[in-house]
Amino acid sequence: MSEYEKRLADVLTKLGLTRRESEVYIALLSMGKATVGELLETLDIHQPQLYNVLSSLYRKGFIQVISGRPKLYIANNPLSLIDSLQIELSGLKDEIRLFLEFIKKNKHDEVPPIAVTRGVTGLFSNLIELIDKSEIEVCAELPLQTLIRLKRHITRAMERGVNFYLLVFPRIETNLVDHFKPLKHRIILKSVRRGDFLLLAADTSLAIYSRRAFFTKKLRGSLEGEEMYGYVIREKDLIWRLLDIYGRSWKEGRTLLRWDVSPDSYPRIFLNFLQAFLEIHEIIKLNFKPRVIIEGKYTDTGEEVTIQGRALKATSSGKTSTIVVTTDEGQYTVGGFDAEEEDIEAVKIIIREITK
Repeated sequence: MSEYEKRLADVLTKLGLTRRESEVYIALLSMGKATVGELLETLDIHQPQLYNVLSSLYRKGFIQVISGRPKLYIANNPLSLIDSLQIELSGLKDEIRLFLEFIKKNKHDEVPPIAVTRGVTGLFSNLIELIDKSEIEVCAELPLQTLIRLKRHITRAMERGVNFYLLVFPRIETNLVDHFKPLKHRIILKSVRRGDFLLLAADTSLAIYSRRAFFTKKLRGSLEGEEMYGYVIREKDLIWRLLDIYGRSWKEGRTLLRWDVSPDSYPRIFLNFLQAFLEIHEIIKLNFKPRVIIEGKYTDTGEEVTIQGRALKATSSGKTSTIVVTTDEGQYTVGGFDAEEEDIEAVKIIIREITK
């Protein structure tokens, strides 16, 4: 088989064919139509096995059989087969959705804070589900090939109004940057040569983590390694620790696309303190005055608080980043998750508007 035929065979196995069925089907695609005798001359296969394979391909809808002496076998167009499968899967998806809603209504067990997902299919299924469930923002550090697989779902979420902060490694292709340009008001896209891991966190409440090693040259760029696994994380403290590591690489990343810092780009909601801090820092650097709403809790009492005012500055010292906000009641210092030195630990920051 040629290299292209081998790649097609890999695709066909994902559609439910065995390697031998793929081989026979590809031969029929190349020949247009063929008899058993002609196939036996082309393929290294015994006649009884060939009849079994042809029978299986016919049952699965991949070929047509024309009666006669001898019978003729014709391969159906694979694109039409995929369209048919998509229609069937769409119907099954609706049925499963109704079933899941029923289960959800009748479910009382607590969800574990950390769960393991194994295999490529399991990992990507969880990534897609997380993107589809996101409401406000997604912070992600992704290998290039993973972004390519997820771009359709990311685009749909951006169209719903979700903001994305994407850090891609080891590079990003120009056509991908162009793909996201029409929705640049919903994305900051960066690249970094060496990523720390695969991480996708939605609304700072749910995250998927997997090792970088699964996506490096050790697997020759393949995502089909049987040993691949990841973690679905609901534990808030662990999510924030991972976001802290992600944040260090984010600061070093090269910006390829982002929304404009202009009055038209706001209001905007932030759940990840780092992204809010960096945005406010950029706004002030460009001589704008940001008006903000901070929701969180006092660090000394734990009491919930909401303040409104103007962000005067965003400063960093060592590992500490602080936003200083002046309000009618006074001046407050605001930090992120687990803040101790500041007055307020922010849970949500809204940049209402910016003015000159």
